[in-house]
Amino acid sequence: MVFILLLFISAGLNAQFYEYGQDAGSLKWYQFKSPNYTVIHPGGVDSLAQAFARRLEHYYPYLGQALDHQHSHMPVIIHNESSFSNGVFVWAPKRLEIFTNPDPNGYYQDWLTQLALHEGRHAVQIDKLNQGFTKGLSFLGGEQVVGAMAVFLPYWYLEGDAVDSETRLSATGRGRQPSFEMGIKAQLLETGRLWSFSKATMGSYKNYIPNHYQLGYLMVRHGRRTYGDKFWIDFQLYAARKPFLLNPTWFSMKKYGFSSKKQFYNEALNTYRNHWLSTASMRRYSPMTSWNTETKRHYTSYTFPHTVSESSLLTLKTGMDQIPELVLIEQNGEEKRLFRPGFLNSGRVSYSGNKVVWDEFVPDTRWSNRNYSIIRSYDLSTGQVRKLCKRTRYFSPAISGDGKRVVAVGQTEQQQFNMIILHMDGTRDKVIPSPGNRFLQQPCWMDQDTAIVVLVSVDSGKTLYSYSLQLKTRTSSGVC
Repeated sequence: MVFILLLFISAGLNAQFYEYGQDAGSLKWYQFKSPNYTVIHPGGVDSLAQAFARRLEHYYPYLGQALDHQHSHMPVIIHNESSFSNGVFVWAPKRLEIFTNPDPNGYYQDWLTQLALHEGRHAVQIDKLNQGFTKGLSFLGGEQVVGAMAVFLPYWYLEGDAVDSETRLSATGRGRQPSFEMGIKAQLLETGRLWSFSKATMGSYKNYIPNHYQLGYLMVRHGRRTYGDKFWIDFQLYAARKPFLLNPTWFSMKKYGFSSKKQFYNEALNTYRNHWLSTASMRRYSPMTSWNTETKRHYTSYTFPHTVSESSLLTLKTGMDQIPELVLIEQNGEEKRLFRPGFLNSGRVSYSGNKVVWDEFVPDTRWSNRNYSIIRSYDLSTGQVRKLCKRTRYFSPAISGDGKRVVAVGQTEQQQFNMIILHMDGTRDKVIPSPGNRFLQQPCWMDQDTAIVVLVSVDSGKTLYSYSLQLKTRTSSGVC
């Protein structure tokens, strides 16, 4: 009796069930309403908030079409002091939380558009659960009941469907990127077989397993293409209206002749494998020489290889049970650990002149939603580690050929983009504004360090821009 009484009391509370992080106490907050959203944002980013609201409203009629649902009025909270790139949809209370810093490794897509399409789709998914039996329970247990029912929707479905949304509703999207399907494609063509469903969805220490975004997109796309939108509409309806079945999505898939999600997984991946096998014979493969020949117990990745000498490579070593570290690999396979960096941000490692640079995530000592991205260096000859800056938002550094300067992308809290050139002692040499304040990625040195080439996002894709440090002029090589 007391338990039932507490349920009724809790339904009237306005407490926050789940908190994603704290913003600085000095920020002043403002809000405005559009037809379907209430946007809450810090002062100083009014135009950014307005631009995001316009994107949300533009895509609102389309986000729910494939699921036959439009979500209810939704609060949106904008965070602009974080150096990492993310967006989350949270229930109890329901809201979108948006982190405005663009992904330094992102594909061609305006970051605010990407967030509107992906996180807006999550809002539709969870809001659609608020019906039938679940809605009745929410009158007793509050909003968290609806969020709890999302446990019946697999993570691969939630993220795969959101990737499908961003791909169908825009001219780009991760589903159109060859790199996005590369891991699963390579696994199926190299081994000729599927991993078990549990291994594919839960991961492995022994083998590289593509994440739930990549697997989920292929499965959701196969279901929608083969059986129509109704396949996933029913998938969600069963979770919302019949959670008392304990495994409601099993009954949903049974309607379409599947005895389990595993069977659907096998059908989807076999379809893709047969398609990729039919085109594999038309491709030429480059010969490969393996340096790290030692058998590893667990899957280990080596990225950003740089030639130090004819017989040694410098690379970044990572893995499921491997703390990221910079290592030297000899041609005979022997490894030597140089240094273990902190939490890598863009993950890029650049080497020249016996020095290595990378960008590193640094949290604020007090506020979890305020953090930074700094540049650090390591000198192979002395073992000295230096911080070239502090409290900055610098990404994707590249060291010059002579090892004396570093160029990086600088992003402000108001989404202003620049190329920043630093000396190795940390002093700033130049700030080069982005043409038209376009998003910048992956700068590199060229022409004996007299020019910089950088990827620039434009309306029709990405283009390569070169900037002459002597002439102070820009040239474009066209869209790629």
